Amino acid sequence: MDFNLLVKSKEPRKDTKFAKTLKKAVISSFVILTISTGTVVGTMFYLSNKINTSLAEQEELKKEIVSLENTEQRLVLVKDRLDKIVKVFKQDTAADEVDILEYTVNNLPSGVAIQSIKLSGNHVTVSISAEKSSDITNFIRTHVDSKTYKQIKLISLNFDQERGYGINFRLER
Repeated sequence: MDFNLLVKSKEPRKDTKFAKTLKKAVISSFVILTISTGTVVGTMFYLSNKINTSLAEQEELKKEIVSLENTEQRLVLVKDRLDKIVKVFKQDTAADEVDILEYTVNNLPSGVAIQSIKLSGNHVTVSISAEKSSDITNFIRTHVDSKTYKQIKLISLNFDQERGYGINFRLER
């Protein structure tokens, strides 16, 4: 035989069962809320870090693009210059004119300074200055002896006490 020593008033009521169930539901909801909040905050920090890293990489890429654009512009300018140089040297007269200028400049006697050189067709117009007439003689002798020019024509001869001689020649090939 079973004896129930508890008073009927001490038996758990149905209200307390509901309270226990409600308490379990609240606790499990709080745990789920805490885990969800932690997940959201962690995700926000992770994404914030990713965004900052992406922004830094974007700035680096912008700097690289600017650098590459500058390099490209310089390369285009160099290519353009090279194309023009090739174009000048492809012309038949360009190489000859460069040789003539080089010969004229490299064979200057001392005391003679070139004021201007103009190349046109088969003749060269040279303006020189010299302090002494012997320097002019040496200039003419150098070009006559080289037999580079068929004719050397004196266009003008000026003399100034302060500057010396100013002479214009026309050298014809």
